[in-house]
Amino acid sequence: MQKINVIEYLPKIMTELEKGVLINTKNGDKLNTMTIAWGQIGIEWNKFVLKFISLKKKQMIWV
Repeated sequence: MQKINVIEYLPKIMTELEKGVLINTKNGDKLNTMTIAWGQIGIEWNKFVLKFISLKKKQMIWV
């Protein structure tokens, strides 16, 4: 995994969020693609955070 400076990418992130975004997750050989239902970009406890929630089968999944 590569660390990035999220603040540098905020304009691009916001542009892409308006179009619609998919999140891919992988567990072993299983791949799961989800749509983002809600997100948060901000600062918590003096750290920059980027959070998304995806809804799947009446369950909330924090990504």
